[in-house]
Amino acid sequence: MSNITTSTNNTRTATYFTFDHFGKKIVGSEQNFKMSGNPNKPQYAALMAAMEAHPNYELSAVAPKVKKQTYAGLTCDLMREYVQIKGTPAQLKELDNLIDNNEAYPTIKSWFLDYFKCGFTVEKAKSVVAHHKLNARKAKVRVKVAPAAVVEMPAAANF
Repeated sequence: MSNITTSTNNTRTATYFTFDHFGKKIVGSEQNFKMSGNPNKPQYAALMAAMEAHPNYELSAVAPKVKKQTYAGLTCDLMREYVQIKGTPAQLKELDNLIDNNEAYPTIKSWFLDYFKCGFTVEKAKSVVAHHKLNARKAKVRVKVAPAAVVEMPAAANF
């Protein structure tokens, strides 16, 4: 792809559109195409120059990049607790082997997300682990109720 550049006040060079010569397209962002509708904007001049240079080329907008999902806060300990709750014993054993063999964190995270990626977020995982720990504490703490005391009443007195 080649670029078309324009300069503004001889201080800055901006690239608004590129050429895809194989696909015969003038490629730009949706924002640049939108701004090229105003004759007072530099995008207008750049688009007109591009269209004049290549009159048979189609205009093609590039979709904005989708932000990559990150897993900040996903630690090996959180993965282990989550696998204990949601996984199988075989998965837990496999995770323990990865951790014990000092595998790199990206390898462990990749293995974990292969099993649990569907709908997985770190916030949900923390919530599941916290809820599980709370239920485990509740199960351990049993309130013992003392048996009802038997109170002997003296024999009824004659009044």
